[in-house]
Amino acid sequence: SKYEDKIILQNFSKTLSKLGFEHSLFSKDELTQRLGTSFYSTGLYTIGGVLLHPGKLVRAMLNALPNNVILYENSILKKWENKISEFTFFGMDRNHNVVEHSIQNSKRAGIDDISNFKAQSIERLSRPKGPEGLVIVNPPYGSRIGKKKDLFSLYRTFGEKMKNEFSGWRVGMITSDNALAQSTKLPLISSELAISNGGLKIHLYRTETLA
Repeated sequence: SKYEDKIILQNFSKTLSKLGFEHSLFSKDELTQRLGTSFYSTGLYTIGGVLLHPGKLVRAMLNALPNNVILYENSILKKWENKISEFTFFGMDRNHNVVEHSIQNSKRAGIDDISNFKAQSIERLSRPKGPEGLVIVNPPYGSRIGKKKDLFSLYRTFGEKMKNEFSGWRVGMITSDNALAQSTKLPLISSELAISNGGLKIHLYRTETLA
């Protein structure tokens, strides 16, 4: 909703202020004056960025567009297709509270009709029906839970599941520990860029399509 979008931008504005980034948070009236449309209720401008009206941008680019592009204005919408319905999202975690939060988040995002969350262990994971897709996993790293050596079995089990049941799929994994990632025995490719996640430096590991 527009109200939730406004709260998100306000929180983002607070974060930018704490980080010392110069910016401006514009109201609906200010955006109307700057963009020439009253469609937008709030906006955030950062130094070096550009505030613009998408429609005016298209018109300004019209002369530079190739001949096979036709600009339609004030057109009647004849057909609408919700492309997101082509996708289905599956999620799992052993923690029932985590699963319940995920269900509530999917409802707020308006995708609960195409989401399926279960509380279960990795040993019970099975390939969903339908076409091949992408598996994204954020397993424990051992930094907070402790007993890191006990996690090698979890990572190995995950790798075996992927190789045995998810042929044709791709895998993405984030973890702070390269040894744990490699224990999956998957053909992982690591990103060189490390990002902070809860104070820990983590990397994204991914695979190409599994054989």
